[in-house]
Amino acid sequence: MTAAESRAQLDSWVRRLASHPQVAAARLVPGAQPRIEVTPKASVTETVDGWLYLFEDLYDSGVDHAGSCDDPQLVGWIDGLTQKPVPVAQMREWVDTTVDRIKSLRPRSVLEIGAGTGLIMGELLTSATLEEYVATDLASASIEVLRSISGRGGPHSRVRVHQGPAHEDPPASEGGGYDTVILNSVAQYFPSVEYLEDVIARAIECMAPQGHLFLGDLRDATLLTSYYQRRSAGTEADFDLERHQRRDLELSLSPDYVKSLEHVFGAVTAVETAPRRGRHLNEMTVFRFDAVLHLGCRPLVTSPPEPGFAGAPAKAIARHIEAGGHPAVWRGLTNARLDGTSADSVDPESLWALDGLGGWKVRVGCEPGLGSGALQVWAGPPGAAGDHFGLSLPGGADPKALDQLPLPPGRMWSLLDTLKTHLSAELGEAEPADGKMPTIQLGPRFPGVTGQE
Repeated sequence: MTAAESRAQLDSWVRRLASHPQVAAARLVPGAQPRIEVTPKASVTETVDGWLYLFEDLYDSGVDHAGSCDDPQLVGWIDGLTQKPVPVAQMREWVDTTVDRIKSLRPRSVLEIGAGTGLIMGELLTSATLEEYVATDLASASIEVLRSISGRGGPHSRVRVHQGPAHEDPPASEGGGYDTVILNSVAQYFPSVEYLEDVIARAIECMAPQGHLFLGDLRDATLLTSYYQRRSAGTEADFDLERHQRRDLELSLSPDYVKSLEHVFGAVTAVETAPRRGRHLNEMTVFRFDAVLHLGCRPLVTSPPEPGFAGAPAKAIARHIEAGGHPAVWRGLTNARLDGTSADSVDPESLWALDGLGGWKVRVGCEPGLGSGALQVWAGPPGAAGDHFGLSLPGGADPKALDQLPLPPGRMWSLLDTLKTHLSAELGEAEPADGKMPTIQLGPRFPGVTGQE
């Protein structure tokens, strides 16, 4: 086959892939090996309807079929590591730590998208400063639960409950704009990153200046392989990554991708990411993280990072605080929840415990390029710049680490299989002599995901 014929064949494959209803665009990527980059078109209706059926059935029953407890608000919480119900004490910790992080934003007018059974709403409604709370959800059974607890608001709070999908325009604030928008433990059910960005864009449009958008309990995409390995420990003689990916239908996000949203949305001026809080070790505290998107809040300028440690990291940071001095940053500490064998490993909780020591503020975040498997710590004396940030040190994403899947892993593999079948249907005699198809890569903003026969 001549070079011209080969190029014509590649162009034909690109057109064929671009014609598929699940593809928004396709293009040829130059290189020694044929590679076609495909931008997927999310099947929003199919995915959202599937989760709606699941939650309607779960919430409507009012019973936790896994037998964890009798509290209808805690229905359905399963630890992915053990495949068992999350113990009540751990769920209470999960609620308390989430609410504490949201309260640090000093919310007055709140929009919660995907409020579920009201675990967060019920706690925030007791806040004396709350003026407005709007909760939305897709499931009818969830709406009934939310309405049943809406009366907990104080005498000055206005509470509304609205049924609808996350991607529709939310109800407008009665006070001119929400200062806090919450999407907690919701993003994993979204069909794509594109869908998430659409939800965020709509939320930003109804927010007040200097507002905050809290993204809670996000699955860390950088830790997915570690998560699959720990989940299968003792049950799989030969670990099969693809097998786990094909069964995973939930969206995962890398902390670096979330930080990059500062460049996606002009209104977002700073982004914090931090591992989940909690002393109990489970799927949420080990493999998930929280984020805060700031609208109009500028990140602080920090001093150069501290040099190496003498002894355990938490003790070294405590000594720095006790000695007084300038704000400092420590970077690249190993998260002991993932790896407790490293000399610099430390549990995030032992670092957060230093917050308030000598009046200092201590913030623990995800290290750029390494996700929540590695930590960076900021400590500053009373009055230091950065007091405004409650989770971590804001900072840009590592551009070399923006390896974000546009779809949940299982849907990515399903789409690749579909596209291979679609392409092979017209290859016929035009198929290369070696019988191999070109590599199909999902993109364009999310490199590194390929599928090949």
